[in-house]
Amino acid sequence: MDHLIKPFAENFIVANNIAYKNNPNIRNGIAAAEVSNLVGVDPLFVNPLLPDLKLQANSPALDRGNLNLAPQTDFAGARRPQGAGVDIGAFERGVSAPVALSRGPTADAWLEGLTLGSDQMLRVEANKRVSYMKFDLRDVNAVSSAVLMLTQTYDPGRGTVRVHLGSHSQWTESTLSNSNRPVKVRQLGALTSTFQGGTSYQIELTNLPAGEHLTLILEMDAGGNDVAFSPRTSSSRPLLKLAPLAVVP
Repeated sequence: MDHLIKPFAENFIVANNIAYKNNPNIRNGIAAAEVSNLVGVDPLFVNPLLPDLKLQANSPALDRGNLNLAPQTDFAGARRPQGAGVDIGAFERGVSAPVALSRGPTADAWLEGLTLGSDQMLRVEANKRVSYMKFDLRDVNAVSSAVLMLTQTYDPGRGTVRVHLGSHSQWTESTLSNSNRPVKVRQLGALTSTFQGGTSYQIELTNLPAGEHLTLILEMDAGGNDVAFSPRTSSSRPLLKLAPLAVVP
């Protein structure tokens, strides 16, 4: 951007502008004031050839503008400032709102001891039946919060259902066995309830990893009564509801 100030211009302020790879970058007139400009330094635009004049994350123009001399919104209508200070240039680099995601399992199964259970449900029973669900989160960079939704089906029950992170996802619905099953790494969440009436239940999860295939393991505490939940092939399949961390555009 070439800021050429004509010799006859007077009593003005040049503020919060970027001038780079021009000759001259800024030519002063009479009684001109320069405030918080980035001159002769690469501003690190996203892609100046398009042109996409938004700022990259490591731009030297970030948070270095003069707030008093900046408009309240940028060229795209975004509010200024978004960070610790107003950015120099036409666009304010800000944090976009996270978009909620819902993911169903790519595979699910349950074991009763050494036996692979029916695919018509996911069952949990203390010290007897354990369910496994596999999710694909390879396109999710990080998660701020997560909820697992399960819907009771067939057998009602009551007790505490716990959700654990599994040690691996190298299993399929037809090959899961006692010898290759994932083992528990850590607890992610739990819910104590009476599960009945085809009701959907939410289990809040913490410290859920992202960016990979992962397995969730469902089990019930001792003293509970076994319960069945809808599998992935059902219209009321399990759902993993994710709130990704806010991303910077």
